Amino acid sequence: MKFNLTFLSEKNRKAVTLAVMSFVAISLGSCKNDDVVNVPDQSAVNVTNASPTRNSVDFYLDNQKVNKNAAIVTGNNTGYWLAFTGSRTATVTASGNSTSILTQKINLQSGRYHSVFIVDSAANALSFLTIRDEWSTSVPQDKAQIRFINLTPDAPNYTLEYVGDATEFANRAYREYTAFKAVPAKTGITLRLKNTSTNTIVDSLTNVEFKSQEIYTVWARSKGTTPVDSVKRIKITRLTKSF
Repeated sequence: MKFNLTFLSEKNRKAVTLAVMSFVAISLGSCKNDDVVNVPDQSAVNVTNASPTRNSVDFYLDNQKVNKNAAIVTGNNTGYWLAFTGSRTATVTASGNSTSILTQKINLQSGRYHSVFIVDSAANALSFLTIRDEWSTSVPQDKAQIRFINLTPDAPNYTLEYVGDATEFANRAYREYTAFKAVPAKTGITLRLKNTSTNTIVDSLTNVEFKSQEIYTVWARSKGTTPVDSVKRIKITRLTKSF
């Protein structure tokens, strides 16, 4: 998805992250449908800490710290910010520590939105999942757009169900994701995460709101080292874009 630097600088766009941290978590981030037009030699980047084992991290791009005001805690993201394009060196450290726990190259394309997820493998080794974000610029006023990503290592394929709507977000293995799809924009939504092969409900999130013409990522992750199953673990974070 291409973006308009002037347009986005003039409006205070928002990103939402929602997580249910049981065996999985579900999280959402939002933008608008009309974020279009080329911007030479710049990319928009949003970094999400999707690791349940790294509770608080810092993110660097070519040795420049991105999250200067606060650490990126598990389930949170930076919101979109601008970066120069090309092959860039991305580094993750424990918050307040200069020692790298992950360093990899990521490729940023000119005038495009990118999502970078910090994720665990089954062996708890970190890696990046970098996605170029592509959504429709023309959906009805009563619709939002969502995609689903399975970021649960060592887990079966998952399906996301939007209760009361037949739109499919089905059968995603670890690190796999769907395209953005239009769904009804309203309040009081229930989302269910299911084991695709058994159709068993793994976790659910109630009273979700999808706003008209906004765009969301819904992702599933493991609960990590959290041992208590009796406590309802729901986290809601709203972040603004930094440009």
